[in-house]
Amino acid sequence: MSKELKRQEVQDHHAIIQAIKGIGAIEELVEFEAGHGYKYAVDLEVSIYGRNYGPGKKVGPYIRMFKYPPGAEVIREGDWDTNTFYIVVEGSAEIFVKAVKDGKEPVASVKHGNPFGEMAVLAGVQRAATIKAHHETGISVLEVQRPALRMLRKLKKFGAALDLTYRNNGRNSTLGILTIGEEAKKQLAQISEFRVLARGHVVCQEGRPIDRIIIVKDGWLKRTCEADKTGESADFIGAGYCIGLNALAERGAKWAYKSIVLSRTEVPI
Repeated sequence: MSKELKRQEVQDHHAIIQAIKGIGAIEELVEFEAGHGYKYAVDLEVSIYGRNYGPGKKVGPYIRMFKYPPGAEVIREGDWDTNTFYIVVEGSAEIFVKAVKDGKEPVASVKHGNPFGEMAVLAGVQRAATIKAHHETGISVLEVQRPALRMLRKLKKFGAALDLTYRNNGRNSTLGILTIGEEAKKQLAQISEFRVLARGHVVCQEGRPIDRIIIVKDGWLKRTCEADKTGESADFIGAGYCIGLNALAERGAKWAYKSIVLSRTEVPI
């Protein structure tokens, strides 16, 4: 039986609003101001009820609520569903990873108020784990579709939490592919920061002291240097490249080139 047949949708809009009120990260979405009404009235309408803009022009709803019975699968490891993520309303979810005991035992759990599956939506990557409703209690969740993400980012708590999650996951996934010891990875995790850089951002400047090591997770950098009086020489580096390592062996080392972001690039720094 498919996971769609196992779950039950909660159609009561009042219950959905109450669920949102009970989740600190998104409670601002249903904030009511005396004399003014809902602070995010239009976003709330589109997210929960859907909105009609004319015949055949309805948008939303983008936030729905579902109940999953004990052991029911919510998302599956390896799937390319990058359109939805979930927030736990009641009960808890269990996380299974194939690489750990063949995915037969949970490696962690997700409790009330916490999201899961958001990295697939944010980064457009495969699901990293299988997540099921708790084998005893089941789970109730808010299913959030991609279009609602723009609305939810307006909320201070949710926006900050989402940014932190994205940075932490991006950093950890990058460190995970490095061929270094676990202790070294832990040390790097403590001192590194994951960033998404826009086109044209200057990562390092020629002639300045090297004060960081940069690993390119995704995207491209253009390196230029004043090779001679005739102009600049240039090369390009992409995912997997690391710059700044020479500072580890040479005290006072300086950047020998200027690095500029060519397209949206993800880097732990």
